[in-house]
Amino acid sequence: MPIAQPDLVQAAQFSHHGARLAIGCKGGVVQVWDVLKEKKKLRKQLLAAYVAPNQENSGVVNIQWTNKDDLIAVGFESGRVVVFEF
Repeated sequence: MPIAQPDLVQAAQFSHHGARLAIGCKGGVVQVWDVLKEKKKLRKQLLAAYVAPNQENSGVVNIQWTNKDDLIAVGFESGRVVVFEF
């Protein structure tokens, strides 16, 4: 999976259990990272990346995890909402 280069981060949200971090950027890039602490070191691994199509190339304004941390909803400046399943 190619990693999209993020622009200015506009929204960020940790999952409820704290093991994942979703970030949304001005260029329409959304990334979800696995962030776990092992032996006093932070390990991070990219789990998913999404780049909004050119016509939706607006910034991310909101990210919200569900209570079970199995879905995230991402809201864009254009008014579009995309839901991701994990």
